[in-house]
Amino acid sequence: MKFTISISAAALLVLASVVAASSSVAQIKQEVANIDNKVGLLNEHLKVNSLNYFSGLAVRQSSQDVIGAIKAGSKSALEFTGTATDAEAKEILQTLSGTEVKVKTAIKRMIALKEEFVKLGVLSLAQGSVKEFQTETHTFSAQLIKLAPAYEKQAAKALAAKFNADLDECATAYNSEASGSASGSFGGAGQTGAGQTSAGQTGASGEGSASGQAGAKSGSLRAVKFGSN
Repeated sequence: MKFTISISAAALLVLASVVAASSSVAQIKQEVANIDNKVGLLNEHLKVNSLNYFSGLAVRQSSQDVIGAIKAGSKSALEFTGTATDAEAKEILQTLSGTEVKVKTAIKRMIALKEEFVKLGVLSLAQGSVKEFQTETHTFSAQLIKLAPAYEKQAAKALAAKFNADLDECATAYNSEASGSASGSFGGAGQTGAGQTSAGQTGASGEGSASGQAGAKSGSLRAVKFGSN
C-alpha cells in the first residue's frame, strides 16, 4: 500500500513539473507585451543627439533589457505545447506589429548614434549588443512562425521578415568601418588620439609619440570604466 502511494506521489510530482515547464498563450502574450514595453523604453533612451558615459550606459542597459525580454519570450514560445486560436494569434501579431514599428525607430536611432560610441571608445561593446539583439530576434521570429496557426502563418512570416531585416540593417551598419577610428573597439578613443599625433611621430618628435600613447591609455581607461558598470 505504501509502495502504491509512493508511486502515485512521484507521478504527481512529475506531472506538476511538466505543467510548470509548459507555458500558456496567456504567458506568451505577457512576454510579448514585456518585449513591446522594453523596446519602448529603449527608444526613450535613444532620443538623444550625443552620448556621454551615463547616457551610453543607460542605452546599453536598456538594450540588454530588451534582449532579456526577447529571450524570455522565445523560451515561453518553445515550451508552449498547445495550439493558439486564430483570435489569439491575431492579438499577438497585432501587438508585435506595433513593436516592429518601435524596433525600426530604435534601429535608425542606434545607427545615427554609432559615431558617439566610437567617440566613447566602446564601439565593440555596442557591436556585441547589436549582434546579440540580432541573434535573439532571429530565434524569436522562428518561434513566432512555428507557433502561428495555418491561417496566420503567412502574416507571421511577413512580420518575422520585417524584424529580421531591421536587425540585419543595424548589424550591417555597426560592422562597417567607422569614420574617425579604424576599428572602433575598446581603445577607439585612444586610436583616434594616436592618429592625430602621427604627424609628430613621422617628424621624429617625442612629444607626438608620447601624446599618442597617452591618448591610447586614456581611451582604454574610459572604455574599462564604461564596461565595468
